Amino acid sequence: MSVQEFSIGWWNTSCNHYGSSCNNIDVDKIFDQIEMLLPKCELLFLGEFTQTTMLSKLLAASYVSRNDKTLGVLDLYDKANRTEHKNCLIYNRSIFRPDADLSFSSKFKPLSLNDEKEYRVGQRLLLPVQNFPAEMVVFVSHWGASYDKKNISKTDAAYELKRAVKEECSQSRLVICIGDYNAEPYEQDMLFLGGTRSYEYATKKDALFNPAWEMLRDKDGSLNIASEEYLSHLIMVDQALVNRKVLEFFEVEFEVMRCFKVRGIGKHYPIRLNLRRKS
Repeated sequence: MSVQEFSIGWWNTSCNHYGSSCNNIDVDKIFDQIEMLLPKCELLFLGEFTQTTMLSKLLAASYVSRNDKTLGVLDLYDKANRTEHKNCLIYNRSIFRPDADLSFSSKFKPLSLNDEKEYRVGQRLLLPVQNFPAEMVVFVSHWGASYDKKNISKTDAAYELKRAVKEECSQSRLVICIGDYNAEPYEQDMLFLGGTRSYEYATKKDALFNPAWEMLRDKDGSLNIASEEYLSHLIMVDQALVNRKVLEFFEVEFEVMRCFKVRGIGKHYPIRLNLRRKS
């Protein structure tokens, strides 16, 4: 099978912000929304979603456990000292080679030499998609809002991720970065990662094209940080970036998915990166 179109989704579900019991969220609504997202994505990353109760319910859901076994689930939970990656991946099995063995590796960095707490850089997945023009690597990240206790900023996470991306690019791989960066496209951390709004520049330099820039023209965003003064205030913290190799073979489209209403301050909309093979 030749894959002509390929979509990757990311949604910070915020489930883990409410405690392990999930008593303060409408779990059924979360799963209804996941079911709506799945037909639109070959890969769907779920952030803040690795509680045992949530994963068990996901594995038992009819759209995952159906007989044709089209969908697979990979728990991406990983921990270093007191810092955790709390992600999960739902994927379409049919797009991968029959012998595919999906696995991941995580990257953490200490806040300081004498501190046990670390910060999250990201998680790497090498994805064996059938008949792709090159190997594809996805880095999924959920950076913290700040690391200011030890004068550590997200720039340090960006630096580490940039080094990892550069290594993959040197091997002529398709590289995609996706997740919640707790920074907007124009902020220093995203620029230090190598993000650029210029498609032309990204096709010629070792930069990462960030299509989320275009959404800022309409004051669009993926996270509602409304207040009493502003009933609706969206910022673009969930983003997807691609390297030059991706742009060589694919047309790139980015969207904030409005397939359902996100209610409440501090709630994220899902995002989707769609890749369409160039003719």
